[in-house]
Amino acid sequence: MERKQFRGGPPEMFVVYYHPRDYLGYFVVRRWMGGKPTEDFAIANTLEDARAEVPSDMLRVDRLSEDDAVIVETWI
Repeated sequence: MERKQFRGGPPEMFVVYYHPRDYLGYFVVRRWMGGKPTEDFAIANTLEDARAEVPSDMLRVDRLSEDDAVIVETWI
């Protein structure tokens, strides 16, 4: 997944999903910028493989109870 550096730009985060409607049975990592989804995403067979797609300098946030059920975790 290509990652662009934005100095002082909108905040970046990566959301890991499991079994979303567009990729049933897979983990999907989607990149968000400034609270909006981008076209950047990766598909993985396992959670470990999905996490490998997230940049190493990000911090994991567990799924919140109000999150959509397909969200596994968010990285900020």
